[in-house]
Amino acid sequence: MLELKKATIELYESLKKLFRESFNLTREEVDFFFKNKVNPDNCVVCLQDGNVVSALYMFYNSLMCNDSKKIKAYYLYGAATFPKYRNKGFMTQTINFANKLALKDGCKYSILLPENDNLSRFYEKRGYQPFFKTNFLKFRFETLKKVSSFEKLCNDKNFENFKDDTTRFNYLNFEKIRERFYNSLYDVYWDADSIKFAVNSNDYYKGKGIKNILREKSYAICCYSKEENVAQILELALSNINDMYELKFLLCNILKLIPAKEYIFRLPVNRLSFLEKFCNDVKTKNWGMIKSLSCERINLLDSENCPYLGLTLD
Repeated sequence: MLELKKATIELYESLKKLFRESFNLTREEVDFFFKNKVNPDNCVVCLQDGNVVSALYMFYNSLMCNDSKKIKAYYLYGAATFPKYRNKGFMTQTINFANKLALKDGCKYSILLPENDNLSRFYEKRGYQPFFKTNFLKFRFETLKKVSSFEKLCNDKNFENFKDDTTRFNYLNFEKIRERFYNSLYDVYWDADSIKFAVNSNDYYKGKGIKNILREKSYAICCYSKEENVAQILELALSNINDMYELKFLLCNILKLIPAKEYIFRLPVNRLSFLEKFCNDVKTKNWGMIKSLSCERINLLDSENCPYLGLTLD
């Protein structure tokens, strides 16, 4: 017998096994995720004869709308099926069930970030369409030093005015910074709890090259690969998008804390022209999909900027 429902604590061990094997994670990594992010209300599971077949996780957020209004949505994450049950339609049923639950809860849209092109095609067949975009800007170390006026600002009293102790950081302030920066039409709005998990998750992975640079008026979430000598700036935000002085301080902190041969920034499309004009290697990629759960539709032509997803836990 097939059953679709919200998860129960009794199913956690099976769900952890599915998550661990599907995404090649350690037991400790999976335990961290379940302890800090999972609860019975945000996990949907498909059972056959009482056994876990597939599951996914629903993280609620909003889309920014006109006049600072927000449209309720949810981020579909960690969808997985045990190998012996794949290609039998179980995941499609799980997704459809989750979307029905979300619609009843007032959500207008479901959003997600596919891991690869094959999954993009899978979700397109189920009504999702490419929607969010991200710019990837690549800088050499010496170029970024010039852009940030590193030699001049490194002696300024505000140079090291940042926090890396996430236990003392004000996440509500972090939320305000992010909302001011990512507030174009249809940008995804993540609340303080979602931001706290993303930052603490990065803090948990510090041994794997993750670094959080948190200032009062800006922040950067970074990941460093020692093997490649490359730093990725997974997200960056300023409380004032036009505050180039603060941006340069943030860049200086990145250079000092994470010296690397190359830096790759993920940024919203066409919103930090100061950085884009100094970068010779800019690639724009589809970075997230969307599906309407009701008759309401989004017209991308209404937006001057490409919508941005961010904090995707990828």
